Amino acid sequence: MTFFNPLYLVQSRHGIWYFQVQIPPDFRKHHSRTLIRRSLRTRDRNVALSLSKYWYLKVIELNYDLSSLDKNLISHNRTREPRRTLTDCIEEFISEKKRGWKDPHSYINETKDYRPKLMLLAEIVGDVLVKNITKSDIVKYKNVLFRLPSNRNKKPMYSKRTIEQLIEMDISPHDLLSNTTISNHFVKVASFLSWLSENDLAEYNLCSPLKRVIKKDKSDSELRSEFNGSDLSALFNNNYYLEGRHRYQSHYWIPLLALFTGARLNELCQLDSTDIVKIDGIWCIDLNSKNGKRLKNLSSARVIPLHSTLIVKLSFLDFAKSQTNQKLFPELKQSQVGHGQSFSKWFNRTYRKNVGVGQCQERKDFHSFRHTFANYFKQMDDVQEYRVSEILGHKGNSTITYSRYGKNSSLESKKLLIESLEYPMIRFDDFNAEHLASKVQ
Repeated sequence: MTFFNPLYLVQSRHGIWYFQVQIPPDFRKHHSRTLIRRSLRTRDRNVALSLSKYWYLKVIELNYDLSSLDKNLISHNRTREPRRTLTDCIEEFISEKKRGWKDPHSYINETKDYRPKLMLLAEIVGDVLVKNITKSDIVKYKNVLFRLPSNRNKKPMYSKRTIEQLIEMDISPHDLLSNTTISNHFVKVASFLSWLSENDLAEYNLCSPLKRVIKKDKSDSELRSEFNGSDLSALFNNNYYLEGRHRYQSHYWIPLLALFTGARLNELCQLDSTDIVKIDGIWCIDLNSKNGKRLKNLSSARVIPLHSTLIVKLSFLDFAKSQTNQKLFPELKQSQVGHGQSFSKWFNRTYRKNVGVGQCQERKDFHSFRHTFANYFKQMDDVQEYRVSEILGHKGNSTITYSRYGKNSSLESKKLLIESLEYPMIRFDDFNAEHLASKVQ
């Protein structure tokens, strides 16, 4: 607790104000305590000041009788408490969360993550008053989730059915929501239920039925797979690269840039032509937030030296210098989630499948380039993790000595690390980008 006024007003760590009154010695013989403390059910300091004065006088009037005081508090709260439904609170919760989200994650967090998961909760338990929600409702939600099919709005056999109809169906285990998906639902719903409790809107600890239900069956490194040698051969040793058949320059260059830099998809898709820079005699990609570009976090701003294969064998600098637009890949238009949306759909839904990569149980998509890059150096005993993290733009997880006082590695050392990347299975010498350049404006 943080004391505002030790006589009659305190604030909890969640921001809720309480009034507290010392019980005078003459009245303590009827009590087992020396202090009265009750919630004012508000986060507003001015409202709390006014209410605390009112209840301070009320306590004196009631001769410090706790039972009478609680009856008065209950009656008072009922008259002033709004009848907020579950969906009302979902909207309030999301509005509050959005204050801490940054683009492009705000749009994704709301529309792809929190809102659909919380609205499913409302669909299962009903749009009831939040003060009436009990743990039994959350147990019901949990049990229903285990019986729902994945992608139910996209599959014709499930799309027009109600929750009640779906749980009556004999759905194949292969068609049910995966443990990973259910766990993601539980995390988001639990954070919402905790918020309700912290704001005195619902019963305390409603989220407990959702905790420790599903244990991880895969390590973090197994959640998405890297591209192996066969995958890389399939991705690059094909007619698209050997004959320059890509439709757009971005389709040709971005996979190659990801292969040699480990950069994120949107970081590459949003590059300006001026982001290809020469620093201290070393050609680099400058990943920055200039001109409205979006980065995931502060450590995402970084400079990555270009591999000699990109410069010498593939003539990337010639391509970059020939661009007259602000954007290096002007065909990639900005959307609410950044510049990479159309490219992601092309690579993951079309190109990857056309060349036969990631067709088995392994989860492989464009982000696998980052895993491939990181795993390459992970297999080398003499490469320190922080050096790879700097290039990948990961948040620092090193000791305070390195993270606070240490500076980034020099460009020369980064260049040496990048140059150690070797992909002997890819036929770079046979790539032909001339036909591609001639047909793409």
